[in-house]
Amino acid sequence: KTGQAFSREKVIAAEQGIKKSLGDFGYIFSTVNTLPEVDEKNKTVFLTFYVDPGNRVYVRHINISGNLKTQDEVFRRLLRQQEGSLISETDIKESIRQLNLSGFLEGEPQITPSPIPGTSDQVDLDININEAHAAQALFSLGYGTNGPVVGASLNQNDVFGTGNQLGINFNNTRAATIYSISYNNPYY
Repeated sequence: KTGQAFSREKVIAAEQGIKKSLGDFGYIFSTVNTLPEVDEKNKTVFLTFYVDPGNRVYVRHINISGNLKTQDEVFRRLLRQQEGSLISETDIKESIRQLNLSGFLEGEPQITPSPIPGTSDQVDLDININEAHAAQALFSLGYGTNGPVVGASLNQNDVFGTGNQLGINFNNTRAATIYSISYNNPYY
């Protein structure tokens, strides 16, 4: 800002902020260059930002790789960036956040825009994921006021690759025997 001491770090942050703002409106290949004019006599710097937004870019296809068990649809419904729409850095970051929150992945998904040969206004988004283990088996033995306690449960967080959850539980004591089955479709 006018009157502040010159800071190269703040100039770079301003350039990145301009690029991010343009990236939210489809201009992901924009360039921002800063030309400083130094006045040694008055000890001031005048900054000129040259912005070339480039072309607006649309997402042609989204390619998901690394999902061996889970259906493509499970991950696609979590994405905020859509095929056929303008690319948006905010939507891509939110898509990464949603994928991380799903519980289906191990590690951070990698989203890479790949330019389409012969066109300057389209990209494909390549999403590389690493699926986490989705099953859990628990067994328990114990002794309580009702005598011996035996329990077992099997929980599958991604039944048949659909993203739905299935749980089968069994508990046995002298006082009661409990069987339970649970099924959850998070989009029903």
